[in-house]
Amino acid sequence: STLTFYFHQCYYRDQQSLSFQCLAHWKSKNKEFIILFNDKEDTYHCSLIRKDEKNGLITLSISNDSNCDTVTYENDFYLTQIKDTFINHRNYAKLNEFPDWLLGEWKDVVVDKKLLLYKDQSSFKTYTMKIHEVEDDDKYLVSIVSQCYEEGYTCLRIKNRSENVFEMQIGLKQAQSRSRARDLCSESNFQQDQWIPQSRMKIRQMSECPIRGVFIGQIPDDLTICGNLSTTYKHPDLINYRVFVCNQSNEVIEDRQYRCLGQWYDNDLLYTYVERIDLGQHKVFECFVGYQESESVIYIKEAGSYCHRHQSLQLYKMDMKKTDIENCTQDVTTTVHSMDIVPIIKITTQSTAYEPISTLEPHQNGSTEAIGKMNLTTVRITKVSSPSSSLSLDSY
Repeated sequence: STLTFYFHQCYYRDQQSLSFQCLAHWKSKNKEFIILFNDKEDTYHCSLIRKDEKNGLITLSISNDSNCDTVTYENDFYLTQIKDTFINHRNYAKLNEFPDWLLGEWKDVVVDKKLLLYKDQSSFKTYTMKIHEVEDDDKYLVSIVSQCYEEGYTCLRIKNRSENVFEMQIGLKQAQSRSRARDLCSESNFQQDQWIPQSRMKIRQMSECPIRGVFIGQIPDDLTICGNLSTTYKHPDLINYRVFVCNQSNEVIEDRQYRCLGQWYDNDLLYTYVERIDLGQHKVFECFVGYQESESVIYIKEAGSYCHRHQSLQLYKMDMKKTDIENCTQDVTTTVHSMDIVPIIKITTQSTAYEPISTLEPHQNGSTEAIGKMNLTTVRITKVSSPSSSLSLDSY
């Protein structure tokens, strides 16, 4: 975040420009301040700003040092007026509007009909953008200004990934005037594998996770450590992830819980954007990439908080196999009345893929209750304690 002054028909110490780095910005007692750093002279300065919203003028005064108590609008170090075309509202009505689905508050973005505010977490800059021209369905020529009033034009690309997630790209180059902004929305002005994912702060619609059941696999960089991914029918938008010692499942290293926010395909790979929800109020957003080889085998890899593209799943991918359907089934309760000899009940299925589910002792009241999990297959209940008589119940 740099504030640069360009001098016309004059010089400052034989220089035609003067640049400052913006270090801090705040308001106090109806005054607005910025701390500036001149890296060429290794000096710090306090700047006082006054904005006139009606005519779009900004009065800027910079002190000789970093003391903000002495700076005034009449300070003799530097005083200028800057025509800020970005906050000039005379052409506001002529601006294009952002699509309705984009409006609202997102992780780092706030959008109303004609303004988009983006807080860049990597550079600590805040940008405000307005649409001047719609180039394609997903590209917009925008004017952009930073919190230190760096202005220009660039291209903004926005992709709607799901009800709760979108991704955006900001053009690599900027232009200082509209007349020089002709090619800013060309594909060459975007780094194709760099995206900025955003999720809604208030979820509108539950997004189901892309897996069902329980999957177990070994951690790629330490094969003695295993991971367990599981979902349930009751909460299909949540994933539980447990890391444990492979030969000792009760020795848990870490438990995580994620909420799935949205998923989409890019180059035949499935990207899933999630929020980690086991950390209390501290919000952490992550991305996973992978593909499903079959209903029982998936390959998965972390893709960072920015859903990095061109991930090689041949390196450090996690091969996970489905081992259980317990969390994806409905509870079934069946009551069988006793005969002359009180039986012990055993529940099995005709599918050889499933284990016997449960064996229960009869109740004291003379009935036997068999509780188990039932998939869409035949369940047979058989009395096994009496060789002279049998009882069966088929259920679909």
